[in-house]
Amino acid sequence: MSLDQLMQAVSQFASWLLPVAGVAVLVYLVLFLKTLIETLKDLSLTLLTAQNEIEKLDGPLQTLDDLSKTVDEVHAAMKQMASSAAKSAQEGMEHVKEWFSRSKEETQDAVEEIRVKTDEAVAAAAASAEEAMEE
Repeated sequence: MSLDQLMQAVSQFASWLLPVAGVAVLVYLVLFLKTLIETLKDLSLTLLTAQNEIEKLDGPLQTLDDLSKTVDEVHAAMKQMASSAAKSAQEGMEHVKEWFSRSKEETQDAVEEIRVKTDEAVAAAAASAEEAMEE
């Protein structure tokens, strides 16, 4: 067998083999596309199921969001209340301090006034006693 005959035999074999290989590749391509379509259908169903589950979670998530906002509002109100209470306590302490200062001053003034009156009364009594002794 010569090289030309070998090449002609290989060419003839390839001319029979190529259509068969093409059909096989076509069959595998059809099977691949069929599998891909089934997978996409399953994916579509999975996505629909996921969407339904997410929609079911919307209510509880909204409730959780509302609760979070309420907690934030309560926190802000408590913070404001604590600030107001501290401010009121400080003002009250200042009023008490002023009252004690005024009371102390008024008491000192009253004590000084009583001392002056007592000194005057003692001086008057001494003067009366001296007059009584002179008589």
